[in-house]
Amino acid sequence: MKISQYMQYLKILQDRYGDIDVKTKFTFETLGLYAYEYNTEYENAGKPKYDNKDKSVIIYKEMVNLD
Repeated sequence: MKISQYMQYLKILQDRYGDIDVKTKFTFETLGLYAYEYNTEYENAGKPKYDNKDKSVIIYKEMVNLD
């Protein structure tokens, strides 16, 4: 997706819902008492960053914990 397409989509969302907060959603799995549990947390979104290596804009980064 090009940044112009992404901006058009954001404009549609702004027109539809107003000037709302942008959040980042994290869903992760933990080992509970009986089985795996899924947890979801929301945080304020960070600024998009330009990645020189891949020549792209990074909206989010996925974190993986291999404990």
